[in-house]
Amino acid sequence: MKVKQLNELASSMVGDGKRQNTFFVTVKGNVVLIALNFAQAYGYWRSLANTRVESMLEDRVTGVIAEAGYSDEEKPTLWHVWDDSRNFGFRS
Repeated sequence: MKVKQLNELASSMVGDGKRQNTFFVTVKGNVVLIALNFAQAYGYWRSLANTRVESMLEDRVTGVIAEAGYSDEEKPTLWHVWDDSRNFGFRS
């Protein structure tokens, strides 16, 4: 499957609220991992975030779970990591 088609498929599924829940990891808007297992997707996203790769973890039920990247245009060199996986009940 081509990257463009994969990105379109993932975009249509993220946050659609349907089950079986599927997790997506993206790097700069391109899907790099699709997983049915949260721990696998979270571990992959976390390793990207820890090495300062702009990335996002999303799923079908809640949408964006976690993201890492540089802050807004006012402070473009400030690294920001937002991880809401505990609030969504994925981690304890």
